[in-house]
Formats: sequence, C-alpha cells, structure tokens
Amino acid sequence: MFASITQAEHYAMPTAGDTADAVRNARVAITALELGRGNAAEIARQEAMSRARRSNAWTTQAEHAMYPDLANQVFLQQDLLTDGKPCTICGIYCPHVVTAKIGR
Repeated sequence: MFASITQAEHYAMPTAGDTADAVRNARVAITALELGRGNAAEIARQEAMSRARRSNAWTTQAEHAMYPDLANQVFLQQDLLTDGKPCTICGIYCPHVVTAKIGR
C-alpha cells in the first residue's frame, strides 16, 4: 500500500494525473535517499546520466531517466532528439557545447 498527498488535496479532489505526479515526486525523494545510502546501482545510473548530460546525448539521457517515456516526450516537444544539440535553457551559450568547441 502506498499513500501520497497531492497538491490538489489542498483545494480539490485529486485527479489521476495529480496522483501520478505525487507518486513520481515520491520516487524522486526515494532516489535521493538511495544515493545518500550509497546504493551502487543508483550511483552508477546517476553518473551515466551526468555523462550523457555533459555530452548532450538526449537518447542516452532518456535511457537513464527515471521515466524514459516522459523524458522522450519532453525532448520531442523541445526538438531535442538530435544528440549534441544544446538544451532550451542555455541554447547556444550551453557550457557543454562551448567547452566542447574550444576543446576542453
């Protein structure tokens, strides 16, 4: 049995989407706990994700994401399905892209 509190419960009956969001948020907290406990498998997954982020390898990031389908959905919406393309936060000023161009 799993119980969660959704944001919607403060003002309305939660929807299925609200509950799904609450469960995903709880899973993020559990992942942080596992990292703090030194879970080797979780540490390895996070390190692989960090390397993929560093190289803007979107397909690899999706493979290591907690929710690959959601990651791919966001990447598709943001037109990020081409590996090496900078994210929408920094754009051409992405430090990962800039440092790669200058050979660091």
